[in-house]
Amino acid sequence: MYTMEKEHKTLLQRKRVELLDINVGPKFMGYLFAVEILSRDMKEELEAIPEPTRRASRFLDLIVRRGPKAFNELYEALIRTSQGDLADILKPDQAEKRQKDEDRRIEAMKASMPASPSHGSSPLRRSGDSFRGQPIDTASEDEPLPEEWPLPKDSWSALAEINSMKEMRIQSQAWEDRYNGKNPDYYPMNSSPKGRMIIINNKNFDKSKVKLSYREGTDNDATCLSQLFRKLGYSVQDSKSWKDLTAKEIKEKLQKESQLESHNRHTSFICAILSHGAKGNRIYGVDGDTIAMKDIKEIFQNCPALTGKPKIFIVQACQGSAKDTGVLDTSFNSSMSYDTDQGRQSPVQFSNRIKPAPCESTDPSLKSPTESGDDSMDASYGEFGDSIDSVPTSMPTAQSCDSLKSLPGNSDILVANATTDDMASWRIPDVGTWFIQAIIYVFARYAHNTEIGHLFRKVNHLVSKATTKKLPLQYKQQSCIDETLRLQLYFYPGMGSENVL
Repeated sequence: MYTMEKEHKTLLQRKRVELLDINVGPKFMGYLFAVEILSRDMKEELEAIPEPTRRASRFLDLIVRRGPKAFNELYEALIRTSQGDLADILKPDQAEKRQKDEDRRIEAMKASMPASPSHGSSPLRRSGDSFRGQPIDTASEDEPLPEEWPLPKDSWSALAEINSMKEMRIQSQAWEDRYNGKNPDYYPMNSSPKGRMIIINNKNFDKSKVKLSYREGTDNDATCLSQLFRKLGYSVQDSKSWKDLTAKEIKEKLQKESQLESHNRHTSFICAILSHGAKGNRIYGVDGDTIAMKDIKEIFQNCPALTGKPKIFIVQACQGSAKDTGVLDTSFNSSMSYDTDQGRQSPVQFSNRIKPAPCESTDPSLKSPTESGDDSMDASYGEFGDSIDSVPTSMPTAQSCDSLKSLPGNSDILVANATTDDMASWRIPDVGTWFIQAIIYVFARYAHNTEIGHLFRKVNHLVSKATTKKLPLQYKQQSCIDETLRLQLYFYPGMGSENVL
């Protein structure tokens, strides 16, 4: 087979870092297999690679050897799987036309939707994969949350959970109106993609400026979040350009993000921040400087293209260095006991907050955070190797309005924090953080029929079940949300995502 044209091959090599965000999913591979760009052996090889970035990397190695047709078919595959932003990298001169074609396709799909059924008739159904899944009007029969968290690595995989996500199926005109923004009590989510998502992932800190530890496990969190929100229909931005940022870079890049005209075409925005943190809900840059979460919110309060639209921030960072040892739960059973290395013990009352000090533990292998700002981490934390993210010290807006109507500047924002004021959060080096992995579990299992507020309450519940292993004291964590959302928000998985035909 002839090789790819040199100019196309050069472009793929030059843009390789950005193209590692390609979602090489079943529909994407299925199309390229159907047009004979991927062989069966190649498709099976890619399917056997579980890690998304490695799969995308191997795909890019293969595609350049698949002949002169491969470049154009790759472009077509990206468009067919709602990865238009990546398609624009291949053919930037076609970006405006592509967006117009996509807008026309969405309008045509809306126009072809059947009218509302009359009372007592068959429920509304649409053709196409995007309307498979759990009917939203039916009572939920979801499994309860697991009794323990995190789950053992050999019994649960975050990426497998995402791949088996339930999709939503609308079965009434009422939910049709909610999805399309015709019900004033619900945020519309009918854009494709539903919005942009960025993931700020600070892993490597400048040791010459600040003594903050390497955040082992954070790449797993970032990969899982990327795959989760792609599956939910979001355009997840290039991970490399948002990694290991200083506090100044975080502010500058977010300011540029808030000014993008493309937000006009989307119905929402999501920003995840994975880093070390400090008191006052401040986020550390890799240089040791901080930026306050309230300053980040203010950037997007002044974003006209996102006015009236939900802006979601997911913050995996400590808010201090205090460790929560928990309190005894006597709400259901006053005779509860608890686990220790010595077996079952009688209930006791714990102080729920401990300020670390260098001589806090008699275990010489256990390092407590000190004034230098390093994390507490030790192999004796047990089979999960827990460690801490801490240091010591123009689419329509959500409601139609006339020119005189205004909204408060801080409306339509939700901030989900890994932990509460002054407290540390916990990370498993070879898996990820309790909080982010809980988001993956809950959203993948329940987003098909659950509103965002209730999703995060489930996350809070799941995180509260976690306990560190094999420490002098067993530590807890409580995630929380701070929100000013005015309307109900559903993610409608399977609608507006790569599964839309």
